[in-house]
Amino acid sequence: MKIGQLLERDFSKPIEEIIKVNNADEQTVYTELTEYVATDRIKDQYRHLLKAMVDAKSTPTEGIGVWISGFFGSGKSSFAKNLGYVLANRTVLGKPASALFTKQLGDEHITRYVEWLTANIPCEIFMFDVQVDLAVQTSAEQIAEVMYRVLLRELDYSEDYDIAELEMKLESEGKLDALMEACQNRFQRKWSLVRKSSGKFSGASALVHEVDPKVFPSETSFLDEVKARPIARLTRRVSSTLRHPA
Repeated sequence: MKIGQLLERDFSKPIEEIIKVNNADEQTVYTELTEYVATDRIKDQYRHLLKAMVDAKSTPTEGIGVWISGFFGSGKSSFAKNLGYVLANRTVLGKPASALFTKQLGDEHITRYVEWLTANIPCEIFMFDVQVDLAVQTSAEQIAEVMYRVLLRELDYSEDYDIAELEMKLESEGKLDALMEACQNRFQRKWSLVRKSSGKFSGASALVHEVDPKVFPSETSFLDEVKARPIARLTRRVSSTLRHPA
């Protein structure tokens, strides 16, 4: 008999060496949840944090954040990613993440807290790696800008602020589906691809003219508007500075 046959777990399963919070591949997440081994110390921290969330419903505090600290390889990313999936109760390979997590930990208190939270406090979770999202930009960004781009991405808007603003406007007017249909007919490509291309502004400008010609009377109306925005912002700032000199 081989050693592997004596073990309860299948050690031939591939396990991610580094947990990436922005890796949403369902098979990977499923493995991370079902193969997770929590020490007594980690379970205690989950109990403490989840209880605080439960208690906040009836006795709110000014606490608004949690700092997860530990040495390299101590499980910080796993702790945060598992917590995010559990609170959002996302479906992973057809099963609720909260059920997979609580079964794996086998802790009565954690199970009770998680069940109460998923039933009483719906959560929308946005997980991202600041270093990864900063790396895709050519200029320095504030953390708030990075978080806003992630929010746009998770809500299925363009990560470009001008395009996203256009999408929100059309969506509020019930015209966003029409733009997507026009995009498919004109470019034979999905809008989700066109809005990421190098010609996204000219493409969006032509499409929005087709969808809403009263507001955008020519195929370059939106494009011209976007080009003028930096100048308009500068003009407002100069005007404000002149009115309120230092």
